[in-house]
Amino acid sequence: MSAEQAFQAIFGGLDRQGPGSVASTRKALSLLPKLPEGGSVLDAGCGTGGSTLTLAQTLPRPIIASDVNAQSLQILLERVGKKVPEADVSVHQASMDDLGLEPDSLSLIWAEGAVFTVGPENALRHWYPLLKSGGVIAFSDLMWVSAERPEPAELFFNKCYEGLGAMPDVVGLLDLALSVGYRLHTCFTLPESDWWDEYYAGLSARVEEYAGSEDPDIQGVVAHCRTEMDIVRQYLGSFGYVFFILVKP
Repeated sequence: MSAEQAFQAIFGGLDRQGPGSVASTRKALSLLPKLPEGGSVLDAGCGTGGSTLTLAQTLPRPIIASDVNAQSLQILLERVGKKVPEADVSVHQASMDDLGLEPDSLSLIWAEGAVFTVGPENALRHWYPLLKSGGVIAFSDLMWVSAERPEPAELFFNKCYEGLGAMPDVVGLLDLALSVGYRLHTCFTLPESDWWDEYYAGLSARVEEYAGSEDPDIQGVVAHCRTEMDIVRQYLGSFGYVFFILVKP
């Protein structure tokens, strides 16, 4: 089994593949400024549709759900078909920094907990021309939220971000967004329950299910997940997931 297959075995089919909740998605939706006329909604890095379902239930616009993983997109379509069959949702297999979409075609880009996979600078710069004037980006990302950076957490996250630069902090990410051309509308930090109740509850069960596997790639993912949960248990508060809402003037 490859490392990618091991990751898919443990994370595939989870309702959420990162911290977040319906409540936080709805909170972010309630804070959106008025969107421009026309234009589709893109849910970038949508995974199995943890946020897509709420977007489809709330926004009366075409929604493009995009992810690199075909299996996740198939699960998403099945979930949408069961829960929001009337919604106009299509899928698009692509990386969020190489979407292949038309410029000036989107009114809203949504991305919960996935920007780190390509790095925030790559994502924000690639998305800018795709948005209509007045278009909005709403995304959550992991970042430092205090001046305190415990060494075990910093070492762990530096390894996670290897090849993508250092994990950002709130001020650095805002400076980046402004330099690209966005303006800040608002931001908020996800609550601790979005980690433990909404994400780790399902992931922990899956980790225990695979804990006895002798496959080295499975064991690597299991060990990584356990280390991550230990880091979060001890040091959450020095880092967190922050939901940013940015506007293209």
